[in-house]
Amino acid sequence: MTGEHRKKVLDAFKDLSEMRQNMGSLSAQKQLLGERLAQIEEDMSRIRTRRDESKQAYEQCIERGNGLAQMLGNEDGLLAEAEEKVKKSEERIRFLINQIYDTQAQISSI
Repeated sequence: MTGEHRKKVLDAFKDLSEMRQNMGSLSAQKQLLGERLAQIEEDMSRIRTRRDESKQAYEQCIERGNGLAQMLGNEDGLLAEAEEKVKKSEERIRFLINQIYDTQAQISSI
């Protein structure tokens, strides 16, 4: 084996050794990336859960707000309905008072 050939073989072994070191380093990095991805997926799962809970709470708030808006928007109708009930009650009271006076008048005339 000539000196030049021998140098090429040694350089090839040296390059091969560096490649093995790099492969080991890459393998370790790959493992760390896998662990980090698992951790990120776990965090994302928690975030999705929180997002879903917040979305549900938001939808409930919107529903409640719509209900309140509908109730307040119907305020005039509710007021008119209440006034009508009061008016009917007052008429009924007047009718009953008149009946009481009539009954008392009949009793007095007996």
